[in-house]
Amino acid sequence: MVAALLCPTVAQAQAPPTSTSAPRSTEKIIELPLPPGATPPEAPPPEPTPEPAFDPENWKGGDPVPPGYRVEPIGNGVKVAGIVMLAPTWFVSAMVGYGMGAKDLGAGHYLLLLPVAGPFATMATVDPNEAGITVLLIDGIVQSAGLITLIAWLAMPSGHLVEDHPWDQGSIDMKVVPLVSPGFAGVGLSGTF
Repeated sequence: MVAALLCPTVAQAQAPPTSTSAPRSTEKIIELPLPPGATPPEAPPPEPTPEPAFDPENWKGGDPVPPGYRVEPIGNGVKVAGIVMLAPTWFVSAMVGYGMGAKDLGAGHYLLLLPVAGPFATMATVDPNEAGITVLLIDGIVQSAGLITLIAWLAMPSGHLVEDHPWDQGSIDMKVVPLVSPGFAGVGLSGTF
C-alpha cells in the first residue's frame, strides 16, 4: 500500500481499436441473375416531400380555400361610392334634360339623358349662362368620378383570404344585462365563448 502511494505512475489513453470489418478494395460484389418467374424487389417508395407553408398572399380568386381560412369580399365600399356618385346625378340630369327638351327649349337638352358625357355635350350645344355651365360642369365631373370608381371596383380582385377565428364564426355571444340587488343597481356584461 505504501508502495502505491510512493511510486507515481502515468496514465495513458488506449488507442482506438482498428476495424477489420471494412471491405477491402480487392473484394468484388457479384450479382446473381433472378430465377425464372421471380420479380425484382421493389425500391422503397420515396419519402414524401413536405408541403410548403401556405402563404395567403399568393392565393388567387379561383384557387381552393385552404382549411382554416375564409374568403372575405373586398371593394364593396368602392362599389357603393361609385353608385352613389353616378346614379343620383345622372337621374336628376336625365329628368332635367327630358323636361327641358319636352318644353321645346332645344334638342340639345336631350343630351342630358346620356350618362357622363351628357353634361359636357350639353355645354357644347346649348348656350347656358354661367350658373348653368357651373352646374353642368359639376354634374359631369361627379358622374365621371362615379363611373371611374365603378370601373376601379370591377378591376379589383373579388376577395382575399383571412384566417378563421372563433369570434368570426359567431361563437361569442355578449349581452348587456341589468344587475339588481339590495342596495345596488347597475348594468353588467354577460358573455359566452
